[in-house]
Amino acid sequence: ILPPIDTAKANAGRKLFVNYCQDCHHDVVRDDPDRHLITVGTPISDLKTDALTAENIRNGRGKTGFLKDTWTYVIAGTRIPAEDSAFHIVGNTVLRTIVGQVKVFDAIDEPRHLVRLQGGGLNTTTDAAAIMQRAGGEPQLQYKARPLNGIWATAPYLHNGSVPNLFELLLPASARGKKFYVGRREFDPVKVGFVSEKVEGAFPFDTSVKGNSNAGHEYGTKLSETERWQLLEYLKKI
Repeated sequence: ILPPIDTAKANAGRKLFVNYCQDCHHDVVRDDPDRHLITVGTPISDLKTDALTAENIRNGRGKTGFLKDTWTYVIAGTRIPAEDSAFHIVGNTVLRTIVGQVKVFDAIDEPRHLVRLQGGGLNTTTDAAAIMQRAGGEPQLQYKARPLNGIWATAPYLHNGSVPNLFELLLPASARGKKFYVGRREFDPVKVGFVSEKVEGAFPFDTSVKGNSNAGHEYGTKLSETERWQLLEYLKKI
C-alpha cells in the first residue's frame, strides 16, 4: 500500500524541513560511519504541549531499593538515600546498565573509585566520569526533539500519542481531531499514520482527558496546503 515517493515533491519538502524543522530535529546521515545522535531539549513553555509527563518526571519520587547507599553515578558523588526523585533513580539505574562491563572497587570507602575495564565500551576512567557528568543535573520541564528518521512508522505523534497522523500534526492544534481510535495496524499512506476510525476492539483516545492534550507543537502550521503535502512527502522517505 506504500506508493512510490514523489521525488520532486519530496525535494521541495526537504527545503521546508530545513526551514521549519531542522533547528530542533537534527539530521542523521545513515551511511556516515561517524554519525552521531543529537537531541534538543525544548521547554514546554515554547512547545505548549501537554506538560503532565514532564511534571511526573520532575516531581515523582520513590524508594531507591538496590541503589540505596551506593554512590551516585557509580564512581563519584554522594551516597544514594532510601528515597529519591524518580529522575535520579532511573538515571542511576540506566548508568549502571551502560557501564555494566566496568568493575568498580571501593577505595577505603571514599567517593572515588578504581575502575577496571573488562571488555568493550569504555576506554578510560575519564569516559566513565563523562557519562556520570552527562547524567547529572535536575529534570527540566522540557521534551527532547529527536531526529525524524523513520518518523513515518511511529504514529501516533507527540510525546503522549495525541495526534494520529503527521498530516494533523502539521495543522494548527484547533484543527486537529479531538478523539480517535488506537489499536489498529492498518497504515494510512496518505496522512501518514495508522487508520484511526472506530472498529470493534479499538480503544478511544480522548484528547480532553488530563495528560492527553493534543495542543502545541504548532511548527510549520502556517504552511500552504501545497507545502504541507510536500513536507509530508519528504517525511515519508527519511
